[in-house]
Amino acid sequence: MKSVKIFIPYTLLLLLVLYSFAAVFGLQYVWDDISLFVDSPALRAPENIIDSISQPILPGTSYFRPLPLLTFMAEFLLVDVDATLSHVINLIFHLATTLIIALCVWTLMRNLPQRSRVVVSLLGGAFYGLHPAMVEPVSWVAGRFDLMAAFFSSIALYAAISLSGIWRMVVVCAAFFLGALSKEMVATLPAIIILALWIANNPNGFSYMQLGKFAYSYKNLCAALVATGVVYLIVRGAGINGSIYHTDDVRSAYSFIDQLTYIGNAILFYLKMTVWPFSDINPMHRFPVVFSAAEYVGGAVGWVIAGILIFFKGQLYKRYKAYVLAYLISLLPVLNIIPLTIGENIGHERFLAVPLLLYALLISRILSDLITKYADKKNVVILFAGSLLCLCVINVKVTVPLWSNNIILWKWAFDKNPSDPYVQFSLISAAVRKGQLDLAQETVNSIVDMGSIPNNVKVAVSYLEVRKHNFNEAINLIENYLSESRMLLPHEVLSDEELASGDYSLGVDSRYLSMWSVRSAYGVLAESRIGLKQFAQAKKDAEVMLFYQPSYPPAHLLHALSLYGLGLVEEADNAFRRAEELIIDDSVAELYEIRRQFFSQLCEPDSENPSCSSEIVDASMKKEG
Repeated sequence: MKSVKIFIPYTLLLLLVLYSFAAVFGLQYVWDDISLFVDSPALRAPENIIDSISQPILPGTSYFRPLPLLTFMAEFLLVDVDATLSHVINLIFHLATTLIIALCVWTLMRNLPQRSRVVVSLLGGAFYGLHPAMVEPVSWVAGRFDLMAAFFSSIALYAAISLSGIWRMVVVCAAFFLGALSKEMVATLPAIIILALWIANNPNGFSYMQLGKFAYSYKNLCAALVATGVVYLIVRGAGINGSIYHTDDVRSAYSFIDQLTYIGNAILFYLKMTVWPFSDINPMHRFPVVFSAAEYVGGAVGWVIAGILIFFKGQLYKRYKAYVLAYLISLLPVLNIIPLTIGENIGHERFLAVPLLLYALLISRILSDLITKYADKKNVVILFAGSLLCLCVINVKVTVPLWSNNIILWKWAFDKNPSDPYVQFSLISAAVRKGQLDLAQETVNSIVDMGSIPNNVKVAVSYLEVRKHNFNEAINLIENYLSESRMLLPHEVLSDEELASGDYSLGVDSRYLSMWSVRSAYGVLAESRIGLKQFAQAKKDAEVMLFYQPSYPPAHLLHALSLYGLGLVEEADNAFRRAEELIIDDSVAELYEIRRQFFSQLCEPDSENPSCSSEIVDASMKKEG
């Protein structure tokens, strides 16, 4: 009966988190979800499972995250591509992590009376589960990488402080390895584990002088963690065919002072988003490439705060220093020490999924001490903590629906960051994709009012012109974009025959996915020239698209339509079937509708195009199988 009573509060904690995030059940795929699951068959219909989960999927990255990708693959193959199911799985990972971190607090607060111990552990779990920064990874399906990294990190923490001997070593190392296969964010977990053990064994003090000796007392565990890290690096090296990591080339060229400034601002950003995130939650956190006085001051402030947190020796602070150090160490992978390829952002909220584990432990320890010291006023302490959590619940309830679909998401981001070219591109593209051409045009007008249209954004604007049937205007925009980009285009080394053959003898790492904007640009050219019935040139444009992304369904569709326009029926049918194989099931009907509309325009009564024979046109209207 006693165990049942203890079980009830933790069930209520999970129900509170579930209530706060309930809106995720109605969210669609957004942002990179489209590239990962809708536009790419790598996880939906893998030709080679190992390649699909080990090779980077997103353009211009070196992500090695096979475990989350394996969960996506299993989800899509066993059920289907379903946004609700994807969000449910994300939420399950978050709920599990919330419970585990509450158990970590319960284990660490063993000196508290039973009732206070339960209350503090519940508050610790709630400060993690309801933190507004967790909205992004829970509400965005691609946030599963961060959620799984946090999940396995929490298991490692709990095993470290609750188990002993060989079982501690096995579980901690296994969780570390699985976490590393989920996201590189767990690289610093071994150091965090040692600090967690210190916290469990020395709750009232911290000493750098004694830390080395303490770590040596766990030399077998340390050796096992190092060995696990080496195994991970071997697996990663074997899995990634190409660069081990990518960096932001522009920021990598910073001077030493500018690099320190950049890191200092990253420290300041994550501290702010951890302690008081309510006023700045947003998918984009744009940071200038060229610094003004404000950035230099911000960087200096970030370093000063970090220095105080690391070196301050106050007697009271010693109780919390190990927690703070563990938190700071968990941030190291995202402090832009090696500039991350995250656009022009200083950071993202989802990167806090692991650091917030340590923050929740820290808050729990502070609450524990306050309740112990001010026993007669502990209800005031609990009320204050509860008030903050109520603010968190309200923030989560308001913010989750903003991830409902790409239009709502990017309108929100555009309101916060109207001058961000990536946000501009994303909002226009989302509006065009959903047929909201008025919204797309309003966005373009707003951008023009602020100044000129950024070069990359011209690709999105050109898609709008295509939908308005202004084909020549769309072509002019793309030609202007390509001219101003001054890019060396890899496909230009191939002859027309080589490009048409598809036999480039390129490895997976040479598909130039980082040049996604070029693929999109040639998509505009292909669609515009199909609209102008310039089918020979449209065919070449579609083949360029296939060069940059061979598994892109729209590229195969445009290739098919251009071939139908040229009367090459057999080749066109093959290309169309390939598009049908690669696209998600829910979009197959749309594929046939596009082809139907194409034939209605191509096949005029006196047309002599072989594609317009009654048998071919009739067959084209029927969905096979």
